Amino acid sequence: MSRFSPPLRHRWRIPGGLLLCLLLCLPLHAQDAVVRPMDSNLRLRAAPLEQTDIVGSLPPDTPLHVLSRSGDSRWLEVATDDGRRGWVDAAFVRLLVAPESLPVNPAYAVPLDVAALVTGITPHLRQVYEHGQRLGNRANVFSRAGDSITAATHTLYPVGEGLMIPGAYTYLQPVVDFYRGGLARTDNAFSQVSLAAQIGWTTTMLLDPAHAPDLCQAGENALRCELRLTRPAVLLVMFGTNDVEVMPPGAYRANMEQITQLALAQGVIPVLTTIPPRPGYETAVTDFNRVLRETARAYGVPLLDYYAALAPLPGFGLDVDRVHPNIPPLGYAGAADFRTPNLAYGYVLRNLTLLHALDALWRTILQPAAD
Repeated sequence: MSRFSPPLRHRWRIPGGLLLCLLLCLPLHAQDAVVRPMDSNLRLRAAPLEQTDIVGSLPPDTPLHVLSRSGDSRWLEVATDDGRRGWVDAAFVRLLVAPESLPVNPAYAVPLDVAALVTGITPHLRQVYEHGQRLGNRANVFSRAGDSITAATHTLYPVGEGLMIPGAYTYLQPVVDFYRGGLARTDNAFSQVSLAAQIGWTTTMLLDPAHAPDLCQAGENALRCELRLTRPAVLLVMFGTNDVEVMPPGAYRANMEQITQLALAQGVIPVLTTIPPRPGYETAVTDFNRVLRETARAYGVPLLDYYAALAPLPGFGLDVDRVHPNIPPLGYAGAADFRTPNLAYGYVLRNLTLLHALDALWRTILQPAAD
């Protein structure tokens, strides 16, 4: 029974025209907020971010129907009596209901405990790091190996340019400074292009010398080449989005083990990263992520669960192609903006989770070893 329908025995008391109006004319939400008095109109935005499009202008004392709120309660999704809908800054609205009674919009909710997505920081990694230092690896340099999601300019490059807005994650600034080369900026790991991260690549391509760039030596695959030329202490690894199309889990396991072994032999700590959801390949993604977890445990190396970060997001935080992470409203400039509303985008969480992996290693392994 509709919530607007009276009990059956009383229906004869309400004229048909009045009943139709009850169904169609009344707003779905009672008035529960009003725009505060101020010198100018309140901006109605397309999303809970100051940089998004303005879709309307609300005069003081405009009645509002609140549909939801952002996870930090700074923004309210509202509708007006004349049918306009968008987001407003809660500071300029007088609520007539308790804020906690308003539902949180799942697209702009506070995400998972990001630090908990990084596991496997084990004591033996310090031995790997110290071995690498003896081989000439550089403590404040990391490298990356992966496909287009790793090679994309939206991944970590904005951090290197100083575009990070930490939001609630101000504790990440020291590790960012460490990998940007400090105040002198003599090295900036975030801005270095990796020979081991290429669009469309699979694990097989990474390990096949036939696909190595021209800078590499004869018979050298792209991963060996990258580690030799860059001399990193840490390697961020994410392969599988393309692999799920062309190989079974067993072949993927063999390749991931070879990548892990190669890095460890060079004194480089590999951080294995689960792959994002991929509609149409759900079973393969589950199997490949199981391989990654088991490989990380077997070799005692860190695992970053990027899949878990994306899974709660609308559309899994994927772009319209359902393969790549989606991009925030400000594009490149917003990919390292970690304020709560921006955390609904896949590339933003890509950067935030990678920084947490680097931070965990730096605080637990690299920094104590240097001291």
